[in-house]
Amino acid sequence: MVALGALDDFKDLSFKFRLVVQATIALIMVYGADVKIDTLGNLFDSGEVELGKIAPFFTIVAVIGCINAFNMMDGIDGLCSGVTIITLLSIIIYNDSIPLTIAVPAVISCLLAYMLFNLQPFRIRVPKVFMGDAGSMFIGFMVVWLLAETTQGSSNTPPVMAIWIIAIPLMDMGAIMIRRLKKGQSPFKPDRNHLHHIIMRAGFTATEALVLILILASMISLLGYVLLKNEMSEWNLMLFWLTLFGIYTIGINHAWGLSKVIKKFK
Repeated sequence: MVALGALDDFKDLSFKFRLVVQATIALIMVYGADVKIDTLGNLFDSGEVELGKIAPFFTIVAVIGCINAFNMMDGIDGLCSGVTIITLLSIIIYNDSIPLTIAVPAVISCLLAYMLFNLQPFRIRVPKVFMGDAGSMFIGFMVVWLLAETTQGSSNTPPVMAIWIIAIPLMDMGAIMIRRLKKGQSPFKPDRNHLHHIIMRAGFTATEALVLILILASMISLLGYVLLKNEMSEWNLMLFWLTLFGIYTIGINHAWGLSKVIKKFK
């Protein structure tokens, strides 16, 4: 995955080639490491929804989606790494796995070190570093792998909570793709209508946009956790998330109007 991202940084590969390689890597994950999404949990309040023979295909789609969601997050300094730190902390909070409490903090430490070089806070004089597609694709792959391992089998985290944990990357990617398709464009065509672009058009700096999005990502993940602990059904958790996604999509599809609304809080 890192090699694919590095090559994409160097040569700007076509999205079709990237998707083929990402799907191949997902196949290795499914059949080589036996890590896949076998169940959607008690999603419809009628018992466990087993995916059976379509589990590998569903996992491949989920892997490609998560990789590209985090890749699209890498739009301003610190955003992809910051959202990833919140995601990893959420995975720890949602789970009580001992291996997670060892491995995930190590990754968070690496990301914090990266952010020191990427954001250069407090005028610390260090070389400027960017993660590029190599970093963001790897991060997306790592996150979806962790989510697959922590929401399947005997896990205490229902599979539906995965979409709460990565809500902002997933919502942003989905809303942007819907907007592009409505305009008759390729869903993979780059544009400047991501959430961070909208916030910055409203007059906020890149740093302010970063802070606002990280607060929003934290709030949504925390909301999901509170609802889960208050024993909301998996069906209602999904409906609640889809409601938030609908609101987010309407905002993204009316980007200029949303910018004006955000500008009032400046």
